[in-house]
Amino acid sequence: MHVVAHRLFTVPDLADAVRRVRALGLTVTGESYDHVSWREAFIVPERTHGTVLQLAQSELAYPAPAELLATRDRNPDMYPSSQGAGDPWWWEPLWDTGPESQARLGATRLGSTDLDASRRLFRGVLGARLTEEQDGTLRFAWPSGSVLVHRANRPGITGMTLEDGPPAGLRIGSASLTPEARL
Repeated sequence: MHVVAHRLFTVPDLADAVRRVRALGLTVTGESYDHVSWREAFIVPERTHGTVLQLAQSELAYPAPAELLATRDRNPDMYPSSQGAGDPWWWEPLWDTGPESQARLGATRLGSTDLDASRRLFRGVLGARLTEEQDGTLRFAWPSGSVLVHRANRPGITGMTLEDGPPAGLRIGSASLTPEARL
């Protein structure tokens, strides 16, 4: 199963990241530097990773869950958001939904047709820490998350893992998320 999705990476300097991505021969589109709280660009899906990779730069931070749930008062100008996404009520459905099983999203699983190209992009340009799993999967990690890249004939996002979730996993619509096996 392949999931239709994209992956977002925050970068400290969008213009520099775009320049370095292009130097790898990848196509970048949708560059936007005008909205100070959220500058962004997109790497076009290509044969290696098969999914949209979004690059974004913002000096603002998303609220922690405890902060988000502490009050209904929000100032959308205090959080990163794309231009025109200023709805201060985007979190309202949380108040009307009872808590169920809780978990944190873990690593994105990504198929790649060229692991060396994945190393150049994720470690070289996006600054990930790289470890290689026993099965040859590459784990690219940043302070805010990780991507597990495995060799595949058909590239693209193949799933996500859960951390600290229920043993049976969680369902989101038709998707099933299962806990990551620890070695």
